[in-house]
Amino acid sequence: MLNRLSPAGNRSHDTTILATGRRWGKTLVSAIDLLLYALCVPNSSQCVTSISLDQASISFSYILSVLEKIPFLQACAFSPRFSPFPTLQFRNGSTITIRSSSGRGKFLRGHSFHRVLVDEAEYVDPAVIQEVVYMSLADYAGELILVSTPKHFGSYVHRLFQSADDRIYRQTGSTLDNPFIARDYIQQLRERMTDEVWRREVLGEWVASSTAFFGFHHIQQAYLEADWTIPEEPMRDRRYVAGWDLARKQDWTVGIVLDVTERPLRVVDFYRTQQTDWQEIAEQIRYRHHKYRCATTLIDATGLGDVVLAMVSDVARGFTFTAETKAQLLYNLQVLLQRGDVRFPFQRDLVDELVNYALDDKNLQTDCVMALALACWSGYRAAAAHLLSSQDVAVIPR
Repeated sequence: MLNRLSPAGNRSHDTTILATGRRWGKTLVSAIDLLLYALCVPNSSQCVTSISLDQASISFSYILSVLEKIPFLQACAFSPRFSPFPTLQFRNGSTITIRSSSGRGKFLRGHSFHRVLVDEAEYVDPAVIQEVVYMSLADYAGELILVSTPKHFGSYVHRLFQSADDRIYRQTGSTLDNPFIARDYIQQLRERMTDEVWRREVLGEWVASSTAFFGFHHIQQAYLEADWTIPEEPMRDRRYVAGWDLARKQDWTVGIVLDVTERPLRVVDFYRTQQTDWQEIAEQIRYRHHKYRCATTLIDATGLGDVVLAMVSDVARGFTFTAETKAQLLYNLQVLLQRGDVRFPFQRDLVDELVNYALDDKNLQTDCVMALALACWSGYRAAAAHLLSSQDVAVIPR
């Protein structure tokens, strides 16, 4: 990925796209690339940005880890600053800083860099890349690096990757290229994934989906328009509901709290856990119900869910999944997303499940989708008539 060893002068390309399967090693490669450039190019300025500060900071953590393991390199840098944004300054005058692309790129505006690395670029608003990131490179005719697991066929990153522009360097890779992963485990996952999900998440390919249930642009709009962080503290003049999908075997238990006071509905709390005993789950359900004074808490009561429902029957109602009720839940969520009537701060697990979801979901991870669908259904059932009218739920043909 290292494109050049001078912030000025000729180079073979000005854009790099690294598109691979998950666990390929994108973050480690990016961290080493950033570190080498900072050490080899004095007075250079680099930035890592992503949809959230947490996501962008992962590369920063890797850089610090490498420095800690090599005393000679550690001596080349000053102690890192973590406020207001993580920043590492080197004794040769170079800097690496971490900033979020949220808020339409407001944390990037007004800054100039020799290189900008956009981590998980498929999640980032294309307008931020086009209108903000490119201009932050203008002072130095700098280099843009887009790193991501492919998500959306026809996305801005995909179009760049497919273009004939010879100024773009492209590299792909499969999860199976990583010699340090458990290959047998990854191969076994194929039985639990659809072909489309396997090709995207493992092989690192863009796939034109024929089964996607939720539109990518609607999902992206839902988190790009969310300007708050979670958990959000409850307010007395707001109305809340909750939805819980309970774990089975190796699945996850997910709980989502929605503010349904007005449109759009807003996710204000997100809880996800695995292999947690039922008593703890019951306590978490009861805690959030009382914390937010939920008008309705709806939990999956199918199968083993009856056990938890018995523990929290004083605060929660059960929802039994059948082919018909499941369709009602999902089409209701689909309509809300299409209309822009639900918003949530970026949560990668939730976004990935929504992107990958198909009606034939037996080989898919669906816990976040179902928890959000249950919460939205709770909002529909519990909200006052002036808040959500009956037209907010899609009519399911019989």
